[in-house]
Amino acid sequence: MGIDSYFYIDDSLLQAENFDLAIQNTERVKTFIESVGFDINIEKSVFIPTNRIIFLGYIIDSVLFKVFLPEEKVQKIIELSKKMLKAHKVSIRSLAQLTGLYSSAHYAVQYAHLFHRYLDLDKTRTLHASNNNFNSFLNISVEGKSEIVWWLENVKTVNGRPPQVIIYIQMPPSMVGELFFMESKLKVIGVWKSSVYTLIF
Repeated sequence: MGIDSYFYIDDSLLQAENFDLAIQNTERVKTFIESVGFDINIEKSVFIPTNRIIFLGYIIDSVLFKVFLPEEKVQKIIELSKKMLKAHKVSIRSLAQLTGLYSSAHYAVQYAHLFHRYLDLDKTRTLHASNNNFNSFLNISVEGKSEIVWWLENVKTVNGRPPQVIIYIQMPPSMVGELFFMESKLKVIGVWKSSVYTLIF
């Protein structure tokens, strides 16, 4: 159909260069979906083009070009983090829920993956010692608690991250010099894969 669209199970997102084209594309996709026998959940759908929308649990802002966590998810992270930090012992199941929240936030929170590694270690070690019993309890390590503190102190201020873009450029050896020139001009930092003459940045 020539429409920029993203589908994940029963969720979809359309994008267009301008408002009128977005309206036109939305109507075309809506008509097509209904023509093949699917029902559209009107109440949960947004048919008026917007620069800011929630998709797959994230706020996508096409003006700021950033991805954000919704406020309710930020509050959920804060509340569960406080609960875990105050508890003398926590269940592996509860800790898994917390680290799952931290991990899922990485599209919107820069460095998110750096601040639940010790908590994951605590969880893994206790699971191994308890024969994978998620109802077992553990004491969170000092390092794990420091990660929770980081989330409490930073989740609001670091919420909002540009989308990650990975670009692969491949060309024959005769054009390597030209690629170096482009790299210098655009100030791109990359890694050469000499066997296939690939620059990844």
